[in-house]
Amino acid sequence: MPTLLVLAWDVGHNPLGRAHLLAQALARSYRVTLAGFQFPRYGNAVWKPLRDSDLRIASIPGSAFPSFQRTLEDLAHRVDPDVVIACKARLPSVQAGLMIKAVRNRPLIIDIDDYELAFFENREPLVDPDETDEKALKEPFEEAWTRYTENLLTAADRLLVSNAELQRRFGGVVVPHARDETAFRPNQFDRPSVLRRLGLKPDQKVILFAGTPRPHKGLLHVLDAVKRVRRRHDCRLVVVGTPPDRAFEDELRRRGGRALSMIPDQPFQRLPEILTAADLVCAVQDPNSMVSEYQLPAKIVDAMAMEVPVIATDVPPLRNLIEAGAVEPVTLNNLAARIASWLSASAQGRSPQVERARALFQQQYSYRAINRTLVGVVERCLSAPKPLPGPIVDFLGAQARRYPS
Repeated sequence: MPTLLVLAWDVGHNPLGRAHLLAQALARSYRVTLAGFQFPRYGNAVWKPLRDSDLRIASIPGSAFPSFQRTLEDLAHRVDPDVVIACKARLPSVQAGLMIKAVRNRPLIIDIDDYELAFFENREPLVDPDETDEKALKEPFEEAWTRYTENLLTAADRLLVSNAELQRRFGGVVVPHARDETAFRPNQFDRPSVLRRLGLKPDQKVILFAGTPRPHKGLLHVLDAVKRVRRRHDCRLVVVGTPPDRAFEDELRRRGGRALSMIPDQPFQRLPEILTAADLVCAVQDPNSMVSEYQLPAKIVDAMAMEVPVIATDVPPLRNLIEAGAVEPVTLNNLAARIASWLSASAQGRSPQVERARALFQQQYSYRAINRTLVGVVERCLSAPKPLPGPIVDFLGAQARRYPS
């Protein structure tokens, strides 16, 4: 059975999530090792939601250059998988994958689930690292190296992308965010008991956000809408996840009052249970944000799997779900009205929307569904691995000279 190495660029925060789901899905067909770098900026432990994962996660010390170059050289000579999957277009995972490919002549798959440059101010490609200040090149995951990493994607044997918008930008095979259909099963938990464990009243209505709370995800808009709806419904916005930005967390708490419950990061295994408490999931992303233009929020797949209704801003990565009738589009103008309508309808049982969403989940967004696609990609790589292009060989040589051992 072939062995696969799935690499996350950092295991201390949410980049690990996508790597973990790919590793879990692939483990149904291959021997899989999940590993990633632990950069001090993001702590000294595995990301809390996956800290107790059944899949072992190997942490590799992360550091600034030049010491990081030595880490990569050691890794490339120490591991020997049949295929490497480097997750996200960031230098740590991509350069590691390229070096293993160079040393071991192994196929490299690069997985892209975000437009990484959307998280930075300067989105212009960096053609030559020598064009920029040496200080800007110290951290492998920062803006300069992320701008350069897009030049390296053509070296991959195959590209994976998480949605059609990323495919339009980068090409590749679409492998959407997915969940384990054997774990995400509706009606397996007692809802009143789950509400009590979350510190909520057994009959309280819940608008749930479970994920990484960030400003572009529209939480302040959802909170304002919930506060208006509370005049007619006993409801609350429940945020499960620790905001990485302390100022944003403080603003949420200040504005939320009794309309908000904030729960820190929870083990991923609890997610199906937590979703049982939800009457509605709102994905109100900023349509003017470049991040939203290319991002498929995993929490929408979570909700589809667990038959929780979803209302969302009509942004490009969600258009196919909206057109399929699995997600209802909303605007800021009608957000409060649609929340109120769904809360009123929740007592009437399952809606056609959640039935369509659950069926679509099973067909396209389950581990069973993506495993078929992933196996096809891996097998094609194994049968015909590509040689490294000359410019990539030159890049690896330049890195070795720039950061000599």
